[in-house]
Amino acid sequence: MENKMESHMKRKIVKRIVERCKSEGKRAKAIAAELRIAGYKVFAASFCLCEDVVFFDTHAGLQIRVIA
Repeated sequence: MENKMESHMKRKIVKRIVERCKSEGKRAKAIAAELRIAGYKVFAASFCLCEDVVFFDTHAGLQIRVIA
């Protein structure tokens, strides 16, 4: 079982990837695909969830939330 430090590190990495993709103008589904290619498991519905980082498209742009 992963310890808290490993889980926290993965969450930080995913958040950085999502923020980079947001700055590049990518949409949530494209970001989810990039995370899958990087080896992460991503749940995608009307929002995307990966390592406790939730991201989704709105009319105002991509929104990012961290579940803690």
